[in-house]
Amino acid sequence: MTYLDDDTLRNVRRFPLYEERYVLLTPVDGPLGSVPRASWAQAATLPLCLLNSRMRNRRIIDECFAAEGATASRRSSRTASPGSTRCCRAAVGRA
Repeated sequence: MTYLDDDTLRNVRRFPLYEERYVLLTPVDGPLGSVPRASWAQAATLPLCLLNSRMRNRRIIDECFAAEGATASRRSSRTASPGSTRCCRAAVGRA
């Protein structure tokens, strides 16, 4: 399995398995707590817990920020998901 936008894929059949959806976790009393839907530019103003910049999914997210002229403000980063809950709690000040 791989991302379909990989330029090295040639002479293969592609079967999409799912579409990704990104979710912003923020405290209800935070700057975007009352916003029903945040833009990438709005999210970039927050301290974020993001994947390591070498990971493909992180580069995709960075492209989304860049499309709105924004750069993410990284509070911490991870290379895998086991510490994700702890990382997210720390990012929103609820550790």
